[in-house]
Amino acid sequence: MSANIASTLLNVSQRFFRMGMLIVLWLVGLFMALYSLLAFFGDEPVLGAFIGWGVFAALVVARNKVTHSMLSAISKQVAGPDREHWDSLGSDPDKRAVAIDALFDAQKAVLSVGRRLDFEESVEKQTQMGTRNEPVYCHIQFRISRSLSAMEPREREMLRIAYHLYNADIFEEQAWQYYRTAFIFGDGKGSVDEWDVFLTKELSSQIKSGADAVRFYCARLDATVEGAVNAMFGVLEQIPEDQLPKAVRKVQKRIHGGDTWLDEDEIGDTPFTTEAVPGALLGDFPESGRMVRHAGEGSMITVAPPGSGKTQCHVFPTLLSWPGPAVILDVKGEIYEGTSKWRAENVGPVYKFSPLNPDRSHNYNPLTTVRSHPDYLWEDSRFLADMMMVPSGGKDPFWENRARDVLTAAIARVCLEKDVEQRPLGKVIDVFHGVGWNEFVMALQARVDIRSMTRAGHSLTGMEPKTRDGVLQTGLSSLSAWDGDRIERATRRSDWTPLDLRKGDNPTIYICLSPNEVESYISVLRVFIAQHIRQLTTELPPRDQSPILFLLDELPRLRQMPPVEEALEIGRQYGIKLWMFTQSIGQLRTAYENADGMIGSCAVRMYMNPSLHDETAQKISEDIGMQEGVMDRSRQAVVEPAVLAGPEYRDNVIVMASGCKPLRLKKHFAWQDEALSARMGSL
Repeated sequence: MSANIASTLLNVSQRFFRMGMLIVLWLVGLFMALYSLLAFFGDEPVLGAFIGWGVFAALVVARNKVTHSMLSAISKQVAGPDREHWDSLGSDPDKRAVAIDALFDAQKAVLSVGRRLDFEESVEKQTQMGTRNEPVYCHIQFRISRSLSAMEPREREMLRIAYHLYNADIFEEQAWQYYRTAFIFGDGKGSVDEWDVFLTKELSSQIKSGADAVRFYCARLDATVEGAVNAMFGVLEQIPEDQLPKAVRKVQKRIHGGDTWLDEDEIGDTPFTTEAVPGALLGDFPESGRMVRHAGEGSMITVAPPGSGKTQCHVFPTLLSWPGPAVILDVKGEIYEGTSKWRAENVGPVYKFSPLNPDRSHNYNPLTTVRSHPDYLWEDSRFLADMMMVPSGGKDPFWENRARDVLTAAIARVCLEKDVEQRPLGKVIDVFHGVGWNEFVMALQARVDIRSMTRAGHSLTGMEPKTRDGVLQTGLSSLSAWDGDRIERATRRSDWTPLDLRKGDNPTIYICLSPNEVESYISVLRVFIAQHIRQLTTELPPRDQSPILFLLDELPRLRQMPPVEEALEIGRQYGIKLWMFTQSIGQLRTAYENADGMIGSCAVRMYMNPSLHDETAQKISEDIGMQEGVMDRSRQAVVEPAVLAGPEYRDNVIVMASGCKPLRLKKHFAWQDEALSARMGSL
């Protein structure tokens, strides 16, 4: 038997029952009137009246109970699928909360709701005694459905809130069903799957379809979209925030455009963690204060102007907890002063290469990494020459290119010596001062077993003296950083090799210069960083080996370095974790043509105190993206550039990674952390 037929039979039986009850009550009333009249003249008028009125009350109660029982049966029939739907979401509130969000996030389900309205209408009846009003017992019954994907964002999110409030026992069944009816019907956008009515003649002329029936129902209960939205906002204003379920607070944030940022409870499916595991420390969640780390693979970049705290917030906290090997470009010397003691005592050997302070510096000779085998000699020499020659950016590269050729040949000649301890860098510089030039050229020509050296010798033999002098002067201007007693003492030998970073001792290597020395000694810094990266990318390491952290402060000041770009592309598979620091995006673009591509290649991108003047704030705003207003469907930037550059974000770190929402973290200053500040110190 279909639901409509069963409902019709119930209505017919209900009507006949009510008509019968009216006849019975009318007869009882007549009997009571006669009995009261007789009792008045009899011996027991009070007892007679009491019995008569008691019978009348019993009949009224019986009528109400039977009617209530019939209506309850109909309500259960209508609401049965709704209860099954709710039970399918889970057996306890926690499971249901997760299932509710999954349901609404997926937007694939089709929701349905069944409702019934019983009401009385007064109809005028003409009788022999005149006109009188007679009640007609009416009902409207229906089941409607609608896909979540077809709902407007505000309807969907408001309905999600209703589900969560019902799950938290804040809403009763009637309130939950009210919101379901309003948003599933959506002022006529939902589908009417079943409907049945029993109405007066006047109402029947108005309600001719299922949609008409549902509209009539919604109008009687103000179950329209606007009515439900306003009602929900009224409810939320009355509930204290600390009593709202967390899931509801998240929806509220989404409604007001605040769901852009990654919440702490969403961190499980991201490259980040709050666990105390080895990783780069990025900042704290503002509410809980829990530290966030990036323990995954891939390179990183921090874009932050001077004084924004990148050293205290990123460099110190990471190095004072990083258990693996590290190479640090320390252009101020403060990183060594703050982290070397703890790393020497807890991680592994510490080397400080401070070429302008040779008495307190370890030694590193870049010529020791050049292989003397004929198959590799010229190739390695050329690479070293490329790094030693700092690009000037001039329009005519002839002089630089020729100087680079001479430098390659000079390096190759010195590195023919297989004993790496017998490769003084001074012999390379001597060539550019013209010391032993003829002997140098003849030595190149004599190496007939290495064709590249022979060709270089013949080329230099035919060079005009005036051209030769110009080439040597160009080379000297670029190599001036290597021309001095202090640098010569610091490069006499090598106390370590780049491959020592893979031997399991977990060394930490600092290269230190003061800020006013960087520009003059860019060549030294370029060679140091490039050789370590190149040596570590010649052979794949074992899978279980600790990654090597390269922490490169003030990277753009070193000019364009191809090995850095290579490390961004292939460093992950070679166990290199590159962390670049720049003051602005504009500064990086000046040094690298592919600056935006380099930033995009980083697994994690972090920004502090972005500026409006160099387009950094604008880029961050664009990367965060646009949002559609849940309430009015307007599109606007999640965070305007001016806001990012203002005081509201002064103490924040904006962290972005592919495949997840951005994080808005609080800066974690090492000097404010008792555990970290206790580790600070220098050897």
